[in-house]
Amino acid sequence: MTRLFLAVLLSAFAAISANAGLVPISYSMPNGDGGSYSGYTDDTYTSSNCPDCPGYLSGGLGQLTDGITVPSFFGIGEAFTHNYPYMVGWLATSVTITAFFDGTQTFGSVGLHLSDSHGAAGIDLPTTITIGGNQVFSPQPQSSEIANEWHWFTLAPGTTGSSLSIQIERANGSWTFMDEMEFTQADVSGTPEPGTIALALSGLGLVGFLKRRGK
Repeated sequence: MTRLFLAVLLSAFAAISANAGLVPISYSMPNGDGGSYSGYTDDTYTSSNCPDCPGYLSGGLGQLTDGITVPSFFGIGEAFTHNYPYMVGWLATSVTITAFFDGTQTFGSVGLHLSDSHGAAGIDLPTTITIGGNQVFSPQPQSSEIANEWHWFTLAPGTTGSSLSIQIERANGSWTFMDEMEFTQADVSGTPEPGTIALALSGLGLVGFLKRRGK
């Protein structure tokens, strides 16, 4: 009996560990707008024209997948003195980023690490984010403070492909800042499903009970 419950427990944890992230092999997009601040471009992008990287980027990887994120809370002065060179900023009202993967994937969710100063210094969240061409999301503020935080978007079942587009829309044309993006496989939203967690905890409890009973 103990072996049976151990098997159930291992299956639950296997389901959790299977929720691995998907790493792009490259992404394409308009490079960030340096503007008068001479920063906020994807200046580590691995293409032949870098580190200058003017115009449209394709065929490489850079700051949006390097694992570096800006601290959750930051000051406007810090942002505009380029103390955080990991951020990419755009002034365009519409920016499309396309991530390419090694073969066809089934996507579960997309996470974007976005800046939100609630309009201060012209920085705000995008009004809409369209993923895969037809799934539209409206990111909501997570704090009343000036913040740089993860926003996760759960995709519709059956979202598959060897690439995935992310279209960022800003109606007022102010700054959009992002420093990282992540992708997960199907049925993953950044945390294990509540049912999976409950199953794992139940298994732990039953195993403990059986061990005590057998003493």
